[in-house]
This record gives sequence, structure tokens and C-alpha cells, in this order.
Amino acid sequence: MPTTETKHHRDLFGVVAVRKGFCTEHDVARALKKQRDIVDRGGKWKLIGLVMLEMGILSSEQLIEILKYYEHNDKGKKPTTVSWADGVTQN
Repeated sequence: MPTTETKHHRDLFGVVAVRKGFCTEHDVARALKKQRDIVDRGGKWKLIGLVMLEMGILSSEQLIEILKYYEHNDKGKKPTTVSWADGVTQN
């Protein structure tokens, strides 16, 4: 008999930012590309929230609000990892 497994995964940072109305999906895609470009040029990998902050997509207040969302809503949830075709992952 098949069983159903319930998985509790953390929402992706970009999904939360869009859901809160802080940016568009296009903004997230641009930030992910920038994140990948930094690594491709030999730079150190940066969290997507920091990339979005540096690009002016998010304000520091918005970044803090998203981090508080995780603090209050994601206790006991496992990080979700999305593997992009080009090898970039977002945790």
C-alpha cells in the first residue's frame, strides 16, 4: 500500500520576496544571474539576499523582514535546494 510522506521545506528566498511584493520574478532571475556571474568570474559565492540588496532590488528593511519571516515560520523545516541547469543552487 502506498504511503504519503509529508515534507516540510523552507520557501526559497526569492519566492518569499515576490510573495511579499518586494520584487518581481524577473528581479529574482536577474539576481540569480548576477550571483552566478560572480562565481563564474572567480568571486566568492554570496547569499541571494545580499546580491539583491547590493543590486538595489531589496532595501535593508525588506531583507530584514524576509529574514524575520524565516525566523518565525521555518522552525523545523529543511532547506529547499533548487538546482539550476547551469549548476547554481539557491538555498
